[in-house]
Amino acid sequence: MRRGFTLVELLVVIAVIALLTVILLPVMAQARQRTRTVSCAGQLRQIDLAVRTYADDYNDYLPRCKHSAKRFHVLPWGKVLMHYVGAGRYPGTYYDNGNIPDSLFNGLYRCPTDRRRDGRFSYGKNAYFDLEPDYDGNTDTNGQAFPRISQSPTPGATILFGELAEAQPMNNNDGSLDHFMGFYWPELTPEVDQLRHGSGSNYLFLDGHIVLMAFSDTFNVSKNINKWNPYIAQ
Repeated sequence: MRRGFTLVELLVVIAVIALLTVILLPVMAQARQRTRTVSCAGQLRQIDLAVRTYADDYNDYLPRCKHSAKRFHVLPWGKVLMHYVGAGRYPGTYYDNGNIPDSLFNGLYRCPTDRRRDGRFSYGKNAYFDLEPDYDGNTDTNGQAFPRISQSPTPGATILFGELAEAQPMNNNDGSLDHFMGFYWPELTPEVDQLRHGSGSNYLFLDGHIVLMAFSDTFNVSKNINKWNPYIAQ
C-alpha cells in the first residue's frame, strides 16, 4: 500500500522552500550586482585601452570631451574612439551633430547597471584634462594644463573616467554630456553617479587601474581630497 504526503508534511516542504527562497534571493541579487560591477569595470578597461591607443597615435594627447573638442577642431572622445573599439570611423566632422551608433550607447558606453537605453553616456571624462592655462575658472591648477598623459604629475592618483549620473539632460543621440565639470565650481553638483554599484562606483585612473570606491574618497573638501584635479591629486 503506497503512502502519500500528509497535509502537514506538504506544508513543511512549502515552508522550507519559502525559507530558502527568502535566504537565497538577496544572495542571488548581490551576485548579479557583483557581475554587473565587474562587467562595468571591464568596459572601462576597454575604453582605457582605446584611449591609450589613440594617445600612441597622437603624440601622447588624450582624446578631448565635448567641453573643448569643437574649440580644437577635433572629435570628442565618444566619436573619435569608435575607430579604436571596432565600431568603425565616425563618418562626420567635429562641427556636425551626427549620431553615435546605438550599439555603442547601449553597449560599451553603457554600464550594465545603468537602466537607460538612449543616447546618453554612462561614462564621462574628467574635464580637468581639457582645460588650458588661460582658463580663468576656479580650477586651482596653478595655470597648468594636462592634455597629454605624460603631463600629469600623479597619474596613479588622478581620475580619468567615472560614471555619469542618470539624471542628466539629453539633447540628441550625440550624447549631451560626456564629462564632469562640477568640481571646480562650488555652486555645481558633481555629475557623478555616486552609488551606481551599491556603496560606490567604478573609477578609471590615468595610469589605467580601476577602483570601485565611494565618491567621498575621490572628492571631499573638508578632508582636502581631490582625485580629479591633476595638479593636487594624491
